[in-house]
Amino acid sequence: MKKLLLLCILLFALILPAAAQITGVSPPAVDLLADFTTIAGVAAFTLLIAGWLKTAFKLEGALARWVSWAVGIVISFVGWYFNIGLFDPLLWWQTLFYGFGIGLVANGIYSAETIQLILSFFGAQVKRE
Repeated sequence: MKKLLLLCILLFALILPAAAQITGVSPPAVDLLADFTTIAGVAAFTLLIAGWLKTAFKLEGALARWVSWAVGIVISFVGWYFNIGLFDPLLWWQTLFYGFGIGLVANGIYSAETIQLILSFFGAQVKRE
């Protein structure tokens, strides 16, 4: 047992100086606006905000789904107003469709690929992920 402990200490003593020499590694930068470049990213952001609202106000059932749809539409219009990500080239009515679709994705009713297909039928230029 003593030999095993001594071996572990020696290995740690040999590895520690090599690990201490590693420099220049910086943590990745957090870019919240990068979430607005795809439907899946905006849906994830919608889930975050809607989940916070659902727990803060203890919402359940149909009211919780309506909150997710409303949050998806509001986030879409905020992105459209500030010309962020995929909302930059859209008209207001296309943004409404995107917001409703993002709400459906956030509720788990449809996947992001299905919403992209539906939006392409309405003439929206959908960026493939």
